[in-house]
Amino acid sequence: METTWNVTREKEWIEAYYPMIKACYADMVRRHLRHTCLLFRQVFPTGSVLQWTNTTRWVRRWQEANTLTPGTQAQELASLHRWWSWLFRRGVVDENVLDFVCIHRLTCGGEPVLTLPTGLHRAISAHEVQWAGLAKETQRLRRLSLRYFTRFVSGQHSGKAECIEDAFDEENVMGWVRFQVDQSGVGGTVRHISALGHFTKYLCDKGDLARDPIGELVRQYPLHGYPGIVTALAAQEPRKTLLSLVRPPRFQSCLADRIQGFLSWKRMMGNKYTGAEYDLADFDHFLVREGGDSAVLTQELLNRYATSCERVSPSTRRLRLGLIRRFCLYHKRFEPCSIVPDRHWARVRIPRFFPFIFSPENFRELIAAAQSLPLNDSHPHRVRTFCTYLRLLYATGIRPGEALRLQNDDVDLAQGILTIRETKFFKSRLVPVTATVAELLREYECLRDKTTGISDPAVPFLIFDARAMCNLGAMETYFRQTVRVAQIASPPGRRPPRLHDLRHSFAVRRLLEWYRQGEDVQNKLPFLSTYLGHASVVDTQVYLTATAELLEQANHRFDTYAGHLIKNDGGQGHE
Repeated sequence: METTWNVTREKEWIEAYYPMIKACYADMVRRHLRHTCLLFRQVFPTGSVLQWTNTTRWVRRWQEANTLTPGTQAQELASLHRWWSWLFRRGVVDENVLDFVCIHRLTCGGEPVLTLPTGLHRAISAHEVQWAGLAKETQRLRRLSLRYFTRFVSGQHSGKAECIEDAFDEENVMGWVRFQVDQSGVGGTVRHISALGHFTKYLCDKGDLARDPIGELVRQYPLHGYPGIVTALAAQEPRKTLLSLVRPPRFQSCLADRIQGFLSWKRMMGNKYTGAEYDLADFDHFLVREGGDSAVLTQELLNRYATSCERVSPSTRRLRLGLIRRFCLYHKRFEPCSIVPDRHWARVRIPRFFPFIFSPENFRELIAAAQSLPLNDSHPHRVRTFCTYLRLLYATGIRPGEALRLQNDDVDLAQGILTIRETKFFKSRLVPVTATVAELLREYECLRDKTTGISDPAVPFLIFDARAMCNLGAMETYFRQTVRVAQIASPPGRRPPRLHDLRHSFAVRRLLEWYRQGEDVQNKLPFLSTYLGHASVVDTQVYLTATAELLEQANHRFDTYAGHLIKNDGGQGHE
């Protein structure tokens, strides 16, 4: 952007703008711009109107020298606004304050004086480019929210050359929230602060902001999310009210430090222990209710906890009791008087689990049902993304979460290789895919890039829109809806098909193909185990459910190998 302006440069840009105007408006716009600039030079003899694109401080004096009616003045400012917008899009000027005001109220004296913080308008314009895949209503709301915030900070700092960093200080953000609650109520302000939060995160990622004020509010006061923060900031004593939103410590019993130490020790050993943290929190809450202040764990106390776990499923109960036994082993190192229950204490009888194995016919019915899902305005690419997701799981057997965490640079379609990073047990692996799967992913990638305009290597490969990767919970919900539409039912007494059953189906189909090809299945199992990302072949055996087709192939293999040794009463080989 030019930093010094004179009348000559101003006229050059006006002349360059004229061909962009529709012929029917050309004379009127030419007249408006000529009169506006001439009058401006009378008021400010040494300056150019292009030196004031970031503020409305000049408007009042310009109006005092203007003898035209307020309506004509508004038309002249509207023509000036369109010219400045054209210059802004070309990068000639970095601000256009008239984008943030109402021209009619400005000429009538109903607008406050605004001075844009340096660089804020350009940053908003760059952020808007990333909204290409969002619904129109979402784009409108975000644009409106950023306009409201810009008007607020520009009015607050009128006459000062403020930068982006100063515009987003804590006092400005909190003051804007209180102002918006008065204007739009709590519900409207929640939507506005959420939109502003996306913008501050974008500025932090770019390096324009050293800290994210919205993100810090959410991290410091996480209870109840944005509604709680907005309500607290609108209270008479906002800082005192915000303290009630601070999340209490997860562990609060007398063994809180010991439990936290156990978690840290396990994580240093390479375990994620994400779900285990919630189970330990459940044990900690039990100790607060039942355990008193004693750090000694007794058999009677642990038996009471085991009884309290009967409300959960048998598999969850076994995992939870096994975890508590491991904690007791850790705790006894520091508290020798504490007991460690024997192994039988954590044993729970679990009914045998039978996954649903999708046959090719079942899967075709599933895809047909998925393609009939109603389109969602906020997620216009949902059906295409969901169908691609299902095909990827069925064809590769990767875990549902692994597919959603794939980023663009993890998908090498030229080589036909997927890179699965930092998955279960903190392991990464390479997953080769067939040419058919690679072509499927290539078609999806081309359509996604065309509709969303996103090709950043760090962006998730599977997306509903331009904001983030798909959510596993949403995918499981869509899967259950699709199963109901396809009318795919499990045998009586078994649980309905799950998303994870596609992984079981892949393992069984792979085993079946090896039998049909005459391969040595026992020697092939380590390859399947590595492909699936298992730590050992024992883990893979869980996925090898005996189906009618698999048993038929196994019987045929056995009959070929040893059928001549087994004779029935008729002297024929074993059938």
